[in-house]
Amino acid sequence: MCGRYQAWIEDEELVAIIEREKKGNTARFLMRNEVFPGDEIPVLYGGGYFLRAKVVRWGYPMIEKRETRTVGLTLAGALADPSETAAPPAVKKSSLVINARAETAMEKRYFREDVVNRRIAVPTSGYYEWSPEKKKYHIGNGLVYLAGMTHVFDGEERAVILTTAPTLQIEAIHDRMPLVLGQHELENWLYDDYFSREKLKRGNSCQLEAVAV
Repeated sequence: MCGRYQAWIEDEELVAIIEREKKGNTARFLMRNEVFPGDEIPVLYGGGYFLRAKVVRWGYPMIEKRETRTVGLTLAGALADPSETAAPPAVKKSSLVINARAETAMEKRYFREDVVNRRIAVPTSGYYEWSPEKKKYHIGNGLVYLAGMTHVFDGEERAVILTTAPTLQIEAIHDRMPLVLGQHELENWLYDDYFSREKLKRGNSCQLEAVAV
């Protein structure tokens, strides 16, 4: 799971990419000790010839399944994946879908097209997690890219971060963790469809340090 992350980044190449796109100071994006769901965040995506950056909002709107009848069956209630009903989804603005399971994203109607066509990488300096004992940890190792995807809702582009099974170092803290991209995987994730499908299945092999905060 990833519910908050840190963005305190001084990587010159990354700063240059974001400044080139935003034509302004990156401090409000890359000098943040804690980033929350619903915040505006910079993400990288694959441009035609080089990596590009844009600002999106973290979190897809939760989809509320409207009551409908399908072959005599009444469907009602809240559901993040509306694949079981053809009714137009109603957006619950009070809730956000901030993570998606990497292992099943390609199977979910709500995520499938985005993970195929709109993959992004979220630059961070680590993320925060809470253990079963409610102890807070910062988990990272320098510049950490988190795999994700975007979608446009009502004219606003939103992002979701993909999660996967934890590595051995993290499993004592939580049973999920973000899908992490090594620097050597970044462009492959953004440009290579075969690599991205395999990465979703394979999960993480990275070494991240967990420090109680």
